[in-house]
Amino acid sequence: MSYRSLENPANSLSDPDVVNAFTGGDSFVSSSGQSVTPTKAMRVSAFFRGVDLLSSQIAALPLTVYKKDSSGNRFEAADHVVNRLLHTEPNHLYTSFVFRQTAMVHLLVEDGNFYSIIERDGNYMPKRLWICDPKQVRPIMTDGQMFYFVNGFREPFPARDMIHVLGMSFDGIVGLTPLKYHAQSLGYSLTLQEFSQRFFKNGANVGAVVEHPSKMTQEQYERFRESWDRAYTGTQNTGKTAILQGGAKLNKIGIAPDEAQYLESRKHSVSDIARILGVPPHKIYDLEKATFSNIEQQGIEFVQDSLLPWIRRFESEFDRKLFTEAEKRMPMYSKFNVSGLLRGDAAARGEYYSKLTGAGIITPDEVRAKEDLNAKGGMADELHYPLNTTTESQLKAKGNEE
Repeated sequence: MSYRSLENPANSLSDPDVVNAFTGGDSFVSSSGQSVTPTKAMRVSAFFRGVDLLSSQIAALPLTVYKKDSSGNRFEAADHVVNRLLHTEPNHLYTSFVFRQTAMVHLLVEDGNFYSIIERDGNYMPKRLWICDPKQVRPIMTDGQMFYFVNGFREPFPARDMIHVLGMSFDGIVGLTPLKYHAQSLGYSLTLQEFSQRFFKNGANVGAVVEHPSKMTQEQYERFRESWDRAYTGTQNTGKTAILQGGAKLNKIGIAPDEAQYLESRKHSVSDIARILGVPPHKIYDLEKATFSNIEQQGIEFVQDSLLPWIRRFESEFDRKLFTEAEKRMPMYSKFNVSGLLRGDAAARGEYYSKLTGAGIITPDEVRAKEDLNAKGGMADELHYPLNTTTESQLKAKGNEE
């Protein structure tokens, strides 16, 4: 397949320097002086847990292709090539789980965008999906059409041949880079983490001064410092009693971390990261405000508020790029199954549906539709009235007899 090249011959888009100029690199400096990179950000335990949580949940959810018949009943299209690509393996290098988890890492940590080249066969059907490094891709709009320049390819890819899932965006063309907009918060977390490492490395004795009554020679000073470090520095020596000779005195001028609200700052950092990633704090093991009574409801909110927006992004992009126009009209579509994550609230849903069907408000088949189950027809497609659960047709039949 050949595409019209939009490249300027004087500045090759395959040149890494050109790519870096467009992407802006992957390092952002916070006001604390910390250089925040994807690798450094993932060293913050709360951020790592949040990214791992969202990415693994999206990757682990069943993802299936369905088609509907003329009656509106849906069936799993198990033999369709798109079902194999999304449910089993996009190509021979990685599984569907790895494909989707990598996609989420790109969206949350790398660039705010996930790109995947669609390789097609002779009939223009999807054959394989290939993950792209987001730093090597540049989308460009020309004549009302979207094209994607990929480092290493001279010809651009048209939008129909590129899966592009983007996060929050200002223009709908490229997603916002999370590290760029949250460098301050992540830099603050990194600073706190480095402080704690230095603090405990020094044996939790901060700012102690040894006062000696006489002037030491350089040799005496070096020998004293080495013996002191060997005896009292390091977490393994924390709590040891200092023994001083020659009239030396120990004056501690530092303050404990809790006195400096260090621990409170760490808690704030974890809560801040939960807000950045859009996950409930208890999901990244901040259980301070979680209770047994609300933990289940928070789990449901995690599905509805944290996962569903990402799920819709993936589903809509898969559907518009991987199916033919005829298949879209059928319709044929991809769907993540989140019912397993909501199973904890099945009792409440059952009671709710029971009240609606018992009051003659909705039919059992309408309940089945809400639970993504096929219709049964017959009496299941009729309203059931209170008390005796008599159906509408039975009431009519009884009236005719009388």
